[in-house]
Amino acid sequence: MEGDHSNLVAGPAPLLPGLQCEGLFDARGRWLRIAWFQESWSPTIDSLVQEQLRNFDFMELSVERAGGV
Repeated sequence: MEGDHSNLVAGPAPLLPGLQCEGLFDARGRWLRIAWFQESWSPTIDSLVQEQLRNFDFMELSVERAGGV
């Protein structure tokens, strides 16, 4: 059947929350851009997102900024 998504082994893809956010984090001459999704706009990053950010290995995931510090 055309349009059938039977090749999706795990089932249908989940829907992402409607608001996409991006942050550019800078530390010691290295940058890391992160995108996440939230249900609604908030002046602070959602606490669940903050928890995940704390678990990132910044130095492993970031790239050196051109020109250094």
